[in-house]
Amino acid sequence: MININLIHRSYTLVLIALVFSQEPPEEMFIKSFNLLNKNYIDSIDQVKVVESAIKGMLEDLDPYTKLLVDESKESHDKLSKGKYGGIGIRIGSSRDTLFVLSTMEGGPAYMAGLKSGDKIISVDEISMISKTTKQASEVIKGELGTSVDLGIIRPGVDELIVYKINRNNIKINNIGYKQIDENSIGYIKINRFSRNISKDFEAALKYIDGEAFIDANGNGKWDTEELYKDYNKNDVYDLAEPYGDSNINGKYDLGEPYEDLNNNGLWDKKERFVDKNENGKWDSSEIYFDNNGNNKYDNSGALKGLIIDLRGNGGGLLSEAKNMLDILIEKNQLVLYTKGRNGKIRSKTFTKKNPVLRSEVPIAILVNSRSASASEILSGAIQDLDRGVIIGKTTLGKGLVQRVRTLNDSTSLKITSEKYYTPSGRLIQKEDWLDNGVLTDGEEMIDSVFFTLKNNRKVKGGGGIIPDIIIDLNNKTTPFISAIWKANLFSSFSANYLSDIDNMQNFQSRIFKDLDKYVNGYFDLEYAFIPTLVKNEKSDIESLYQIDIIDNKILKSFEKYLMHPDYDIEYSFPGQKELDSFKNKFFEWGEFENNFFSDLFLATNPEKMIAKMEDYYSKQKNSQFENKKNKALIVSGLEREFARFLYNEEVRNGVSLRNDETYFEAVKILKDMNLYNSILGY
Repeated sequence: MININLIHRSYTLVLIALVFSQEPPEEMFIKSFNLLNKNYIDSIDQVKVVESAIKGMLEDLDPYTKLLVDESKESHDKLSKGKYGGIGIRIGSSRDTLFVLSTMEGGPAYMAGLKSGDKIISVDEISMISKTTKQASEVIKGELGTSVDLGIIRPGVDELIVYKINRNNIKINNIGYKQIDENSIGYIKINRFSRNISKDFEAALKYIDGEAFIDANGNGKWDTEELYKDYNKNDVYDLAEPYGDSNINGKYDLGEPYEDLNNNGLWDKKERFVDKNENGKWDSSEIYFDNNGNNKYDNSGALKGLIIDLRGNGGGLLSEAKNMLDILIEKNQLVLYTKGRNGKIRSKTFTKKNPVLRSEVPIAILVNSRSASASEILSGAIQDLDRGVIIGKTTLGKGLVQRVRTLNDSTSLKITSEKYYTPSGRLIQKEDWLDNGVLTDGEEMIDSVFFTLKNNRKVKGGGGIIPDIIIDLNNKTTPFISAIWKANLFSSFSANYLSDIDNMQNFQSRIFKDLDKYVNGYFDLEYAFIPTLVKNEKSDIESLYQIDIIDNKILKSFEKYLMHPDYDIEYSFPGQKELDSFKNKFFEWGEFENNFFSDLFLATNPEKMIAKMEDYYSKQKNSQFENKKNKALIVSGLEREFARFLYNEEVRNGVSLRNDETYFEAVKILKDMNLYNSILGY
């Protein structure tokens, strides 16, 4: 067996030697390969040797210049093309078991009947026990048009269910969630800057800016047949698209939404409409979705503020970030430039179109430490042009341009060729990505000051985008809660709990009973979580937010679930690891150090002192469910996962806003134009 790592190191040494050689490096490389191929003691895998040599060449460069082989190339292609061959599921894991987190609406898995919470036992008869999500994904994906067999154990069902699912093009979901609230503040979450995100963003923006009907035939006006929800996107009504059976009793009850497809003003089997006034029949005023709760239909102009959520968005295609800036910023504005070798400006980017968003609509952009690349380009331009307020944590600081060059069908080389700069001249790249700072050239220190182009506000450089309003949420969680998320126990509990028919019916009957006082007509399950269709009185909105979706019964069930011996949650409190280390060192020091520490702690026996501290930590661990902060965080976590398993990822994203301090801060600023303008220097 050939040691590829040995060859890798050997090639690296050869390449270093080339620097001191008089012979052209490329000729030395070819000569070295030929000599190795002909004279090495065993036959070699030429492809692997060359790949290893190329990786050796790239080791001393930046972390983004890399060789893309097979899977990594496929991942890049998925981003750039916006589609991939698969079945449309998100997979999670809990200990040694994989399960379906969510299915993509309209995708192959969704249409086949897979459900959130289904445990994946096998793929094409290959056991998935103890496999990683990455390993499962590799097996599930395949050639378009072929099928894959998934062996599923569904909570509450004893036998294995096998689904044969045809692989298909899966369109990446760029928009994580969109809404407009009762204050006419819009919100759009962007998952990733993949192909067509700018078109999806514009469509989402127009959707929340105007309370549009479902325009199935695309003629730009409302037709009577367009009241139904076209789940499978075939532009016709199918019997599989029923009324909303909120209490799951298998029949239509007054208050459950249906669609009046034949426009006879009465409910007929399989129909649904939005019964705003709860009179049990369709009225002409009920053809639109009153998103902002002002009791009238707004064709456009509903927005009074826009929140764009880029948290966790690692970037993507530069072209899509530019297109999005066209939607938000006035025409002919400099939004980005790049520099190449020797600091020469390579390109300047200006907006090309009149914006879709009205200039009087204030903008807030949410970012965090995982917002990178295209996210930083967009937020940096918005900040430098004083077009909006940036809120959250300093972004990652990835400001490099990569060009992908194809070597063959399965291999590409991604090369860093330029650096991004915001309109004010700030370098987005952070120096601390590389110890030698080679990617910043020492151009910009952490305390460098720049000025916005319109209002001449001070903005700091040093890499990344530093928000106008910094919100640090590191102290908002606890070690206990972090460990639960890491072990996927919120997800696995939700799947198990909601798979029980009694639990499901009790949960839904309680929720809909509470909501009956507040929601004005649209009784779909989504609105058990998201208060977008509510009366316009503030008290009703506040009451809706106070509904206990997760009650004490569910909390007790969750506490019992975590006590299972299989779920040994590993976590430590601040100082606990240091205490363990100190304890080990202490007992190694001997009698002299023992006397020293006795004197230091005023004759207190050091062993007793350590024992007391250990007892304190032990009591803390045993009282985690009594901690009010933990309880609130558990409720929030279960709300999100219940939403995922009862509905989908989009609803889960909406539910997370219920306890989102960064989002609340953005809403507060956008509602107060004096505050907004003062932040931007107007």
